[in-house]
Amino acid sequence: MIPLSVEEQIVTYADLFFSKNPLESDRERSPDKVRQTLSRFGKEKILVFDSWHQRFNG
Repeated sequence: MIPLSVEEQIVTYADLFFSKNPLESDRERSPDKVRQTLSRFGKEKILVFDSWHQRFNG
């Protein structure tokens, strides 16, 4: 699934900062940790994250 609307992008962006593991869900990840996690899915995922980070955190 690819988030298309701005609302979907915001939710997807925000979800990246929190683990799906219930034991770790209370800890927020840093942008560097998010990039590290995304790196296993390819460089393009990091580029998308960076563009969202600039747009929504700028």
